[in-house]
Amino acid sequence: VWGVVVCSVIHLVALFFLPLTERERSERCVRGPVRRHYDWSIFFSRPFLVFALVAFLGRFGMMAYYGFFTLYVENELGFAHAGYIWALGPLSEIPLIFFSSLIIARIGVKHMLGLAILATAIRLAGFALAPSVGWIVPLQFLHAFTFGAYHAASMHYIQRIVPPDMKQSMTAVFAAFFLGLPAILGSALGGNIIVVFGYRWMYGIYALIAALALVLHYVFVQEPRSYGVPEEMSAGVGG
Repeated sequence: VWGVVVCSVIHLVALFFLPLTERERSERCVRGPVRRHYDWSIFFSRPFLVFALVAFLGRFGMMAYYGFFTLYVENELGFAHAGYIWALGPLSEIPLIFFSSLIIARIGVKHMLGLAILATAIRLAGFALAPSVGWIVPLQFLHAFTFGAYHAASMHYIQRIVPPDMKQSMTAVFAAFFLGLPAILGSALGGNIIVVFGYRWMYGIYALIAALALVLHYVFVQEPRSYGVPEEMSAGVGG
């Protein structure tokens, strides 16, 4: 707890040392109120609602990992040092996040998110079928996609479909409802499945949820275009 408190204080102090953006500097040179553009209909648009459903289901599936992985490794596979296996995930995600913009420019946001959801389904199915802890180790490197690709693609998507003045609001809404809410519901349901059927059934069911998200993604989600850009001008971008 004290470690979290210390890190939180450091983060809070660091906020006061962040430099202003180019837009903030230019706005401070303007006399009078700054005019901003909002479009709240974005939250009811088909691109956002379809993407939100896919993102919700993808995140929901991953709660089988975040909520129960340590208990699964210890109780189901008999390995008492799950922390070492946890560490493989963050290490694998760093390179992909670093090069995420280049990857998205090459394959597009839609395919980047598709890879993330596919990796989620494979990873969870692997947990359901793994005969020993040795099979878990290579699956941990899929964290590069199940978190790194998922996070990068999601942020790119929502930043593209809204006007510049709404980027912060959209990010906050996405974090609250389509990252936070699945965490609560996914953990609650997963715990009940474990009590009745066990860890492997829980991972298998959540893998199917991720598979459903993948199908919905490739059937209904389109490559996003930047807000205000006509569709014909963005056709073909990102494959």
